[in-house]
Amino acid sequence: MPLAKIQFNPGVNKDGTEYTAGAGWFDSDKIRFRQGRPEKIGGWQKFNIDFFLGVCRSLHDWST
Repeated sequence: MPLAKIQFNPGVNKDGTEYTAGAGWFDSDKIRFRQGRPEKIGGWQKFNIDFFLGVCRSLHDWST
């Protein structure tokens, strides 16, 4: 069986379902498209090195 080149469609198509996207991307997280190919974006960075004890119920940003 010979190899075949598959051409993926650039961009994320959320209009339909995963099966109607065909040879394209349906879902993504932290990626961008450069020259029609997916590329990883940096991801998460630590905002603060402090930590807290206990159970976190919610977090709110504030400054004094």
